[in-house]
Amino acid sequence: MRRWHKFALAGVVAAPLALGAAAKALGLYWNTSPSIPLGLYRATSELVRVGSYVLLCLPQGGVFEQAYRRGYLGVGVCPGGAGYVMKRVMAAHGDHVELDDDGVRVNGQPLPDSAPVRFDGAGRLMPHLQATSATLAPDQVLLMSDRFALSFDARYFGPTSRRQIKTVIRPVFTY
Repeated sequence: MRRWHKFALAGVVAAPLALGAAAKALGLYWNTSPSIPLGLYRATSELVRVGSYVLLCLPQGGVFEQAYRRGYLGVGVCPGGAGYVMKRVMAAHGDHVELDDDGVRVNGQPLPDSAPVRFDGAGRLMPHLQATSATLAPDQVLLMSDRFALSFDARYFGPTSRRQIKTVIRPVFTY
């Protein structure tokens, strides 16, 4: 291989790595999941509240390990090797949440397209959460998609600890 080919190949490999490192240093994250609008997001120091988009690592084990093995979660830097997840906070401390086969309700109001599906795209049985009715504690949030009925979210795993959230994110450019 000619010397200039080696430099060109090194540049092709190094450029995306450098771009990714620069984006992370700037607190930028690219979302490719339909759970929230596709596009570029920026980490903020905002407080987590209902309506916020958040970046988080899901806990390890149980339904989350199964989701990772099945490819519902990407590869990344979270414990266990999973990637970050981006969701919307649909309920927080003091909100009453009901989850059942008909869908999710927050303070008695049904969330659109929140019914769990029985099978994933590969025909495998989806995790099933027992019907739940609870008022969220101070350290709990309900993380869902409000735009993608097939999202792997609270309809399958219930409320999540706020400790899993890394940051609130704001859209920079979405499509």
